[in-house]
Amino acid sequence: MKFEKEKELLKGMFLSIADDENEKFVSSIHDLFIQVDQATGDVQVYDDNDKLLASKVIYKWIVEEDAKNEEVSQDIIATLKDLMRELQEEEYFDSLLFETPLSVQLVRSDFSVIEELLFVDDDIMLVSDPLLKGVDEDLDKFISKLLAD
Repeated sequence: MKFEKEKELLKGMFLSIADDENEKFVSSIHDLFIQVDQATGDVQVYDDNDKLLASKVIYKWIVEEDAKNEEVSQDIIATLKDLMRELQEEEYFDSLLFETPLSVQLVRSDFSVIEELLFVDDDIMLVSDPLLKGVDEDLDKFISKLLAD
């Protein structure tokens, strides 16, 4: 992956949110909103009450002003999706801090959604492309073998 070091920095930021759960939070969180400002490299995480939970500057994500591209790059989206998948596999979202259904979304500064990164509803999880890669080939092989018998 292109941004492995950055993913580890962000993972630390998310883990610090859960470490502070007894002091900061009155109620459980159902939605997390992630904002990436490519002009400053600032990554901010908000809860469903639009309260800032954590912030980290990722210098490699800063884009020159000449680019004037307000949309988040696909590499950054892929990194965030991979991080959410990793946190889900490590049962990070099973903490008492979070309650299902839980949604993690990448949003613009006005909180309009760019991309849904993760959705969990008890045993249901929104599955993205990387988790489904190779399924078509496996199913084709299975059906071919089944029909051959």
